[in-house]
Amino acid sequence: MAISTEKIAETFYDVAADDELNNNYPLYADDEVEVIYGPKGSLTAILNTDYEVELSGPNYDTFKIIVLQSLVDKIDDVIEDDAEQINYVTVRRKLDNKTSVTQENVRYVGFLSREIERITMRFQQLAERVGRAVSLAPNFIASADFDPIYVEPKDGHALVWDGNLGQMRNTNAPLTALEGDAQTVADNIDAVISVAADLDGPDNIGSVVANFTNINTVAGISAAVTTVAGIASAVSTVSGIAAAVSSVSGNATNINTVATNIANVNTVAFISAAV
Repeated sequence: MAISTEKIAETFYDVAADDELNNNYPLYADDEVEVIYGPKGSLTAILNTDYEVELSGPNYDTFKIIVLQSLVDKIDDVIEDDAEQINYVTVRRKLDNKTSVTQENVRYVGFLSREIERITMRFQQLAERVGRAVSLAPNFIASADFDPIYVEPKDGHALVWDGNLGQMRNTNAPLTALEGDAQTVADNIDAVISVAADLDGPDNIGSVVANFTNINTVAGISAAVTTVAGIASAVSTVSGIAAAVSSVSGNATNINTVATNIANVNTVAFISAAV
């Protein structure tokens, strides 16, 4: 068998009892693979209890995982405890770092070839694990004494990179404080969503559209509105003598008569001054 693929893992969804999960990468032994499930792959299924392995000799370039009812029950229990979880399993080849080479079996080409291929599998396994880890940028060159973590982890804080120090350090504030800030942002977002919900729907939008002419009218007399705002005190004065204004309004006929006889009024005013 030749190692012709770098694939070492695959995820399957909605698994059921007796499902045959086909894996198109090499496997030599049934105990050199793991089946994980649950939150972030934190749970490991048990060989021959939760699943069985079917190898495909003599080349061993593929294999099958047979799902047993026990595994399905465990997945169902996880989902029952946490509705956000889903039905899935991840099958990953996992070799230990041991060897079974002896002076006797090393003479056999087939055995020796298989052990060499297992070395390649371990390199692939290591590369895949590193690929899932947080790493520094490709242009970063570490010195011989470089150690990114000097600091003792502090309960409730997170480790962050400090460019000035050139190393990791604890956050100044505990995560609970950061979570509080995040909650404030979330609350503000909820408020925006609430406003959007109030405006949502054809009735509310239609109301705004129906009053669009009035909105334009107000916009068109914005200068006049500003003028009124500037003489607010005078407007208040007029408001205070509203009764007198009404009285004048009620005597409009007499006012017009005076206006018509303004010449006579002026004459009377002139004589009054002389007297």
